[in-house]
Amino acid sequence: MGIIHTPRVLATVAKGMMKRSKSENRARIGVVDPHKYYARAGLFDVDYLGHLNNAAFFNHAEYARWEMSAENGWLEAMMKNNAHYLLASASCRYRAEIRPIFRKFQIDSIVAGVDDKSLWV
Repeated sequence: MGIIHTPRVLATVAKGMMKRSKSENRARIGVVDPHKYYARAGLFDVDYLGHLNNAAFFNHAEYARWEMSAENGWLEAMMKNNAHYLLASASCRYRAEIRPIFRKFQIDSIVAGVDDKSLWV
């Protein structure tokens, strides 16, 4: 899994950093304005029927989180402060299937809450 997952995380971080250099209101992204992550259902994301696998939804939610944190500058701040993401829980409401293979989809992320140790996205 790491052979596929790690390069995809690095690619989404690079994409977020490129979007950061173009964004003027990067501090608002995810906090006031929703972050929009665009992707396509790839070969490693689908089941034998060509549908996006249930676990792949969470993988893409993680990629969206990494891209958002790179775009709005949180990743840089986390590296300076030796902080890390720790996923404590996740839930998903499946609204519609994503099919066939290579179909484009979008994930909107916004920060729902923050306290001294936690961030709810």
